Amino acid sequence: MTFVTHVITALSYVPETVWAAISASLLTLGGVLLSNRSQHRRFLRQLDHEARQRDREREMTLRTDVYLRAAEATAILQSIPGSLADLNTNIGEINRRLSETYTAIHRVYLTGDDRTLQAMMTYFNEFMDAHTRLAARRLALVGQQEAIARLQRQVDESAAERSQGVSLMREWNLRRDTDQHGWAQLQGAIDDEKQRSEAWRQEADALLRQQHAAELEFMQECHAEGVRVGHHLIPPLRAVRGELELPFDAAEFERLSKVFDRRGADLLQEVLKGLRAHEAAEVPSHAKRLGAESPVRCARTLRVGR
Repeated sequence: MTFVTHVITALSYVPETVWAAISASLLTLGGVLLSNRSQHRRFLRQLDHEARQRDREREMTLRTDVYLRAAEATAILQSIPGSLADLNTNIGEINRRLSETYTAIHRVYLTGDDRTLQAMMTYFNEFMDAHTRLAARRLALVGQQEAIARLQRQVDESAAERSQGVSLMREWNLRRDTDQHGWAQLQGAIDDEKQRSEAWRQEADALLRQQHAAELEFMQECHAEGVRVGHHLIPPLRAVRGELELPFDAAEFERLSKVFDRRGADLLQEVLKGLRAHEAAEVPSHAKRLGAESPVRCARTLRVGR
């Protein structure tokens, strides 16, 4: 007999109960293996889900931090046109505030999606174009302001020279000096100084009037540019809130922005009207003195004559 025949013969003597137990054990083992395999798959899916969830939470936390800083930066950017309108504000301080926003804005380029990047770059480019134009216009106004200040110093120095000449004439009279030639020279010097002072005063008067009109116009231009650039903030805001899965009613936001812009424009016109009325009352002809309050601060007085 072969080996296989012996095995089959031996198995034939195994009781059926044993075969039943073996079959049950095999079925139970198969069920356990299938159950463990299914649980293993579910466990792997759960781990993968939790890992993705943690990655998403980290990404959302990073984006939230970046976008909050960017929101602060855009608030500073939107305030800069108003700062440029005030010629008494130091341009170095304005540039420092502007440079501080660059880091926050450029962080958006690292975390934002394509729509956010495009919207933010459009806004920032529009702002820089407006800032460049306004800064160039402001530079010209500051130059004219400095020219008026130089004329003011010249007129003040001329007034001091005339005062010294008058003192010399008083001393001359007290000494009862009869030198008519010297007297005529002194009187001529005083008259020449007075003519130069009057010419400087008239030039300063004309420049000051031009400066007031130009500053009022510049104020309106700064306000208009701020409003125009501000409208370019709506697409970045919509894109960012979409990334953060926050609801955003763009139409309502734009409506409220227009209401705010109209109120700001009305207030500006009221201020300009008051400034023009104040200027007309303070500097009617400049026949006796040169002086007017700044169209921006209404607190600076220029005295260029006596």
